Amino acid sequence: SSGRATGVHLHFELLRFRQPVDPSAYLVFHSNVAKR
Repeated sequence: SSGRATGVHLHFELLRFRQPVDPSAYLVFHSNVAKR
């Protein structure tokens, strides 16, 4: 992002020992979330 985001958004960062980690191994995605 350019730092000029004006809409609602989320910055999510996962660090382990101060190193970036891919969060996909820790998150569970469900296809029906949008239906709720």
